[in-house]
Amino acid sequence: MKTIGRVRTTLWIAVALLAALGNAFAQIKGKVVGADNAPLEGAVVSVLQAADSSLVKTVLTVNDGTFSITGIQSGRYFATVSMMGFQGFTGSWFDISSEKPAIDMGTTTLKPTDIKLDEVKVTGQKNFVEYQIDRTILNVDALISNAGANVLEVLEKAPGVMVDQSGSISLKGQPGVLVLIDNRPTYLSQAALAAYLRSLPANSVEKIELITNPPARYDAAGSAGIIHIRMRKNKVRGLNGSITLSPARSKYWRHNENVNFNYRSNRFIFFTNASFNSTDQWRRLDIERRYYDENDALQSSFDQTTLFYPKSRTTNLKTGIDFYANEKTTWGIVYTGAYTQSREQRPVRSVVRNAAGVIDSLIRARQTFINDFLDGEGAFKRQEKITTDLPSSIAIYSAKTDYEHPLRKSRFGAGFKTSMVRTDNAANYFLHQGEAISVDYDKTNRFRYTENINAAYLNFNRDFKKLSLQAGLRAENTNGYGHQLGNAVKPDSSFTLHYTSIFPTLFVSYKLDTNQTHLNFSYGRRIGRPYYQDLNPFVFLLDKFSYFAGNPYLKPEFGNRFQLSFNYKSRFNLSLLYNYTRNMQGEVIEQAGNVFISRTGNISRLIWGGITLTARLKAGNWWTCNFYAELIHNNFRGMPGDPDRTTGSTYGYISPNNQFLFKNGWSAELSGFYITRSQSAQFDKDDLFLVNTAVQKKVMKDKGIVKLSLRDIFSSLEPNGRILNIPNARANYYNDADTRVLVASFTYNFARGTSGKRKRNVGGSGSEEQRVKN
Repeated sequence: MKTIGRVRTTLWIAVALLAALGNAFAQIKGKVVGADNAPLEGAVVSVLQAADSSLVKTVLTVNDGTFSITGIQSGRYFATVSMMGFQGFTGSWFDISSEKPAIDMGTTTLKPTDIKLDEVKVTGQKNFVEYQIDRTILNVDALISNAGANVLEVLEKAPGVMVDQSGSISLKGQPGVLVLIDNRPTYLSQAALAAYLRSLPANSVEKIELITNPPARYDAAGSAGIIHIRMRKNKVRGLNGSITLSPARSKYWRHNENVNFNYRSNRFIFFTNASFNSTDQWRRLDIERRYYDENDALQSSFDQTTLFYPKSRTTNLKTGIDFYANEKTTWGIVYTGAYTQSREQRPVRSVVRNAAGVIDSLIRARQTFINDFLDGEGAFKRQEKITTDLPSSIAIYSAKTDYEHPLRKSRFGAGFKTSMVRTDNAANYFLHQGEAISVDYDKTNRFRYTENINAAYLNFNRDFKKLSLQAGLRAENTNGYGHQLGNAVKPDSSFTLHYTSIFPTLFVSYKLDTNQTHLNFSYGRRIGRPYYQDLNPFVFLLDKFSYFAGNPYLKPEFGNRFQLSFNYKSRFNLSLLYNYTRNMQGEVIEQAGNVFISRTGNISRLIWGGITLTARLKAGNWWTCNFYAELIHNNFRGMPGDPDRTTGSTYGYISPNNQFLFKNGWSAELSGFYITRSQSAQFDKDDLFLVNTAVQKKVMKDKGIVKLSLRDIFSSLEPNGRILNIPNARANYYNDADTRVLVASFTYNFARGTSGKRKRNVGGSGSEEQRVKN
């Protein structure tokens, strides 16, 4: 079967006007010039607390070298000024109060350094993990193996993030993660998102934010939270970029190429990122089914082996330009496009035995669903051929605005968003009998769905001496209409959805000492809306005895999440988690005769809680270990068709990441994870482990990086388990795939220019297209 999927090319045009209304009791201004008295644009001016040197606020000088800082609370401070190519400046402390509401720093002159740009060597190293009041920050550059890696590989190393074989991403044991890139949704299904992240090089990402309880300004979608990928911003005036080549070998060859190009002048930034990914894979799925009568006596068995040979070719392009009209206004236009072409062969071999174990029939299927029926002696009985046509169209429109205003000792924010989604999906099945072709009306259908979401939020922040507080409230109104068009044997049907939900958030951080030890508490309410295609009741055939089907009665899930954490120096973090989810969405298996039907259904309740530990260990300058562990207990109640059934399990997960730094530009990494046996709704999963290793060398005066990595050294990433709670049936499943991958990569970084910084407004639309599913 050949499928060509095209991800809609989107054009984003955003105009962001920042209303930085000054606080009459807190204004600091001045000017920065060079030794020749010429104004310096892009110099970094920072205000810090005099007591503990903690950062309060940072701004950049504009084209005439001036700066103005507002919204500073009363207190004692000092300021620093820095810019690459110049010696830094640190001023004397000063007081801000109602009696002294403004500080004029006058003109600050920076002296140039004698070191050329190409000779500067950075000896400091960022921590891989940092903590803020409402999120965990991952600095991508801090892991040496991320050079030459792709973004999906970076996520696999993130504490609490798990990526399964199908590309589904979970955060701290929970699926339903909303992935944002530069504050915008990716607009892709799980499989397409995984392919897209594989095609993005890690060196194009500056940091990744893990937000288990997002603030009110973010969409309430994403029951497990948000993973926010922030792409690298252009900090060099002039030309800079990188080229990455990554051939790889598993059972088949793969390769990934990327070109990143940026150019910045005083007022403009032009940026382009283009990549191409080619991946050929192999996977084997074995399913054993046993059928019993009411007395638990074996009646028949069904053994099935499916081989998957997916091939994908993905091309990505992101290009745009930013224009800085003045300090408060930025105009920007971004074009983002992705094209994916995929082809998959899926031969299936099925053996059906009766109660005595004698082969009743042997079935071999070749897409496009050519089913050959053989008897127990292997003699041909009949042939059945089915072809499919599955066109799909999804259009998403959204607009949003955000406003933030500093008050005397706090900060206030508000915003509004509206979105409109229209989907049109058809599933056309045709039966072939000799030369005659007829429509299979039992499976053929067309489904249209329209959804409108309107949202508004308020957010408030305030910092006290040792206490920081952030509280928010978001309201979202959802209106949906689904229309199942009838055909010759099925009637026309439709449904409507109307509901309004409130989503409060609360974050509290208390400093137990200076800036070393913090105690944090967070609470948030989230919603998980169905993927648009999951609402379509169409049937998709995996093989003659295994179907995937939609569910027009699928309800959104609502979760309440609590977290209490202790943090010490960003080296040690201990968290207690509790989550209560109503109408949880998950895969459920139903039986119709000998056919297993997989669809997304609602489980009435999930209670989930546990403890997580993150630690950073270090020995000298040669070894660093980022260690993550979690112990989780989950309890599911109310399976479809059996509202009183309760299942649950307790499982553990550990993930160490070891970095080794040697001389002469050599470095290495050894990482992996282990998860114990666990249960998720109807699926009882066996334990699983993975070990990765990598070695790299900096070349060409540190402008080039050569890396060799081996993923899944022991070829152990084979999810196996059992399917539970199927009346009069039991099923086991076993997976095998080409997960051991040898990758050789070369990255070349080029830069020509001087340093400077601006905060680029990347805008944002929403989470709607995150629910698009293949």
